[in-house]
Amino acid sequence: AWQGNRESIRYSLFSASVLVSDDEQPDRAVLDSQPPLTRLPSLYPGERQLPAGDGLPPPSQPSFLGFEPDLPANEKDD
Repeated sequence: AWQGNRESIRYSLFSASVLVSDDEQPDRAVLDSQPPLTRLPSLYPGERQLPAGDGLPPPSQPSFLGFEPDLPANEKDD
């Protein structure tokens, strides 16, 4: 579906799911030896994610109040 035009250029926005067999993968010999995907933590309503770990060495400084980094997470409903 065409979405509109920008300087007479028509464009479309869409999403797709792609199914590919392992025979079509150029690195199929190492598919089973790759590390597992990293899972993002889930946040429930009212929860906040807090940064953890050592952080960066000096001269880094702490975040300003209200400007904490937006950490990746999945949000879940009750």
